[in-house]
Order: sequence, then C-alpha cells, then structure tokens
Amino acid sequence: MQVKSHFYYLFWLIMAAAVVGGQLYVGSGYRIMSRELRSFTQGVYDAQMGWDARQQYLEQKAQGHIKSNRTYELE
Repeated sequence: MQVKSHFYYLFWLIMAAAVVGGQLYVGSGYRIMSRELRSFTQGVYDAQMGWDARQQYLEQKAQGHIKSNRTYELE
C-alpha cells in the first residue's frame, strides 16, 4: 500500500478547484458573448428591414389605428 503525503491531496484539490473555476469563468464568458452577438445580429436585421417596433407602434397609434390600452402599450 502506498501512503501519500497530505500535500499530494492538497495539490490535487487545488488543481481540481482551479479547473472547475476556469470552466465556470469560460462558460460565463461564452454566455455573455452569445447574448451580445444575438443583440448585435437582431440590430443588424432590424436595420436592414427598416423595422423599428416602437416607432411603428407610435405611428399606428398616432394615426388612430391603435386604441390606447395600457396592457398593450410599450414602455
């Protein structure tokens, strides 16, 4: 039977914690990058289509096509 020093186990505990911490850090970075990329591509799509939901809503409301209903108004 091989007896290992407590430093051996401490070393591997620190290494395991570092790997898990690194994975969480990288994963959170990918989540943020994904959110930003989705926002950017949606903005490009909206700009290409000439579509602005709030502006379209306000124009329709000004023309009287939409009745004022607090439930459906955009903030």
